[in-house]
Amino acid sequence: FSTFPAGAEAIIEKALGKLGLGISVREKYSGLIVYEDHRSIQNIQKLRFFHNSFFLLYEIKGTSTLREVLNKLRTDNLFTSRLRKALPKSASTLKIIASVENQMVAMPPIQVKKLEKHITNATKLSHSPFSPDSEIWIIQPKEGFVLVGLRITYLDPSTPRPERGELSSQMANTLCLASEPSSSDIVLDPFAGYGGIVFERAKSFPYK
Repeated sequence: FSTFPAGAEAIIEKALGKLGLGISVREKYSGLIVYEDHRSIQNIQKLRFFHNSFFLLYEIKGTSTLREVLNKLRTDNLFTSRLRKALPKSASTLKIIASVENQMVAMPPIQVKKLEKHITNATKLSHSPFSPDSEIWIIQPKEGFVLVGLRITYLDPSTPRPERGELSSQMANTLCLASEPSSSDIVLDPFAGYGGIVFERAKSFPYK
């Protein structure tokens, strides 16, 4: 599953459909899409309209508290089985992150410690609060369900953060997609600002 600029659901679904066979959308929500993709992880990492992408490890229908979610993950072998299969061979350290309605939140300390210990015993990963090479995200959107995923996309540390008021590369890419770009287009941006749309069009799409 992946996150993207909210409001672009139809644009993102259409873009995925154009990538060819092997991709099927299961559900889409505001700023989040769940899909099957039988291509390599590297292909998913190249999709510039996504903020973050995750390998789906576990899902819970309906509203649950974080305490309930952490307890379920610790007591259901399906979670650790999927995690072991999804982890890169080079993985050695781990961090658990929770996001509720697009806001990072603190987790119940006792329950999260128990889950960290359970994962350590099952995978030999060690917990690292700083610069881990693996991140498990617990995401609870406003629609009322929980997705637990292993993060597979990370920002390039050499890429500068957008200036205040500057479009993110994901938003610029999505806006370019909305224009249905073709190789016969002449692109004009009379209010270019930081030039995000123009740079993204030149980098990722055809133009004349």
